[in-house]
Amino acid sequence: MFYIEKECGNLNITRDSHCGIDRGNGTSGVISYGSVMKGKFEGDPDIAGIGVLIAFLLVSVLVGGLGIILSIVHWYSVIRAWIKSKKVMFPNKDYNEDSLCDKFHALLDPIILSGSDAQVLLIYAYGISFQISSKCSISGYHYNIVLHVIFVGCATFVLSIIFVQKYFLKPITALLRIVSMVIILSVYGTFLRIQSANFDPMTIIPKVGTTDSDLFLPAMCLLDAGSVDVNISAPKNLMRNFFYFIGLFFAIAVLMHALPPVARYFQITKRKGLTIKSAFGINIGKTLMYAVLLVFIGVEWSVIMRLRKWVDQSGWMDTEEGNPEMDAKGIGQLAPLIALSAIGIPISDKASEWVAKRLGWGKFRDSTGSNGNNMELQNRQ
Repeated sequence: MFYIEKECGNLNITRDSHCGIDRGNGTSGVISYGSVMKGKFEGDPDIAGIGVLIAFLLVSVLVGGLGIILSIVHWYSVIRAWIKSKKVMFPNKDYNEDSLCDKFHALLDPIILSGSDAQVLLIYAYGISFQISSKCSISGYHYNIVLHVIFVGCATFVLSIIFVQKYFLKPITALLRIVSMVIILSVYGTFLRIQSANFDPMTIIPKVGTTDSDLFLPAMCLLDAGSVDVNISAPKNLMRNFFYFIGLFFAIAVLMHALPPVARYFQITKRKGLTIKSAFGINIGKTLMYAVLLVFIGVEWSVIMRLRKWVDQSGWMDTEEGNPEMDAKGIGQLAPLIALSAIGIPISDKASEWVAKRLGWGKFRDSTGSNGNNMELQNRQ
C-alpha cells in the first residue's frame, strides 16, 4: 500500500512544499503549480509516450477485433443448429459447435491469449515503474493516464476470456493468468479507493480553450480531499463504476469457463454439452458483456487522447527539445512495441501448420517416422 505522508515525507516531498498554487493577481492565470512554472512541466514518455500507448492500443484492437470474429462465428453456429432442428420431426435439442467454430478457435484463441498476456506484462511494467521511481513525484496528469491505460488493459484481459474456447485446457497457465489479474484489480481498486471524493479521472479533462489545470500538481495532492485548494468537480466517480463492472464481468467470464467442467466432474449434471436454447442465452450474455467492454475501452481511449492533446497544447509542457511524449524513438517507446512481436509466434505456428499440411509434410512424418529414416531403409533394401 502507498502511504503518501510517510513515504513521500521521507523524501522531503510534502504537500506544503509541493501542492501550492500561485494564482498571481487572479487575472493572468496560474503562475505555478507547486514548483512547476509554465513551460517547465516535464513529460514522461515511459508513462504517456506515444510508443507505450500504441502498444496498448494495438493489443486492444487485436483482441477486440478477433473476439468480434469469434462472436459472429458463434452466432452463426447457434442459428444454424436452431434452423436445422426446425427441419426435422424429432429434433435433437443438444447444441454441438460445428467444425467451423473449432477451426476458428484453433486459429484465433492462441493469438488472443498471447495478446492478453503481453498486455498484462505491460501493466506490471507500468506498476513497477510507478512503485520504484515516480509514486511521489508523478503528476496528476500522468497518474490519470496510468489509471486509464491500466483500465484498458484490464478490460482487454476480460475480453480475451469471454469468447475463447476451453480456457482451462491448460489449467496451471489459466490460473496464473487469473491470479495475475486478481492482483492487478486489487491494487487498482486500492488506488481508486484512496482518491479523494472530488478527484474523478473520468471527468477531469479541462475544457477546450483553457490553459490551466490542477492536473499539473503532483498526484499526491489530489489523493486527499481538503489538502489543497484544487478546483475539481466530480459528484459521481465514473471510474469506480467502470471498475465495478470490470470486476463483475471478470468473475462471470471465469465462472462460465470453470463451472461446466467442475459440474461434470462432480456429477452435478450428466449433460456433456448445452441445449440450443441455453446456447442462445449464453451467447446473448457474452455478446452484451463484450459490447459493454468495447464501449468502456472506446471511452477510455477517447479520454487518454483528448487529455494528451490538451496538455500538449496548454503551454505548460517543456518543449524546448520537443515534446518527449510525442517521440517514439526512445528505448522506452520502442521496447513495448518490439515486445508485441511475441504475439506473432502463435501466428507463425499456425502458418507453419498450414504450409506443412498443404505440402504433405505431416503425412510424410506419420508414415516414415520423425526424420524419414524408414524411407531410406526401404530404398537401401
